[in-house]
Amino acid sequence: MLIGSVGLIVLVFFFGLTFCDNNKSTSSITATSSVKTGDRGYIYTDTYVALTKGDLDMMLNYMNARNNKGLNEMILAGQVSPVSQGTAVNIVERKLATVKVSYSGGSGWVAYEFVSKK
Repeated sequence: MLIGSVGLIVLVFFFGLTFCDNNKSTSSITATSSVKTGDRGYIYTDTYVALTKGDLDMMLNYMNARNNKGLNEMILAGQVSPVSQGTAVNIVERKLATVKVSYSGGSGWVAYEFVSKK
């Protein structure tokens, strides 16, 4: 039941993000469904990279709840790191809705929708 709840929260977050991005100006970087392990890609939007998949789930929950205090505590604890749009990444591992990336600032997990090949 807990896994289903977390999955539902993540899906709601991604649908909300998609609708919010449609209201922003068009960017030359667009999300794509074709990234896979071994690819070189880019971060699609300003976001955070989580140290572990568990940290990613917690971070997404904080972001969905607009809990800036919880998110800031994770940043201070080193559980998540901010990354800027356009940051070049190597796709280390691809899961269903998450991607493990390495980049000049380190490595970690990010939601799949935040990574693009373009």
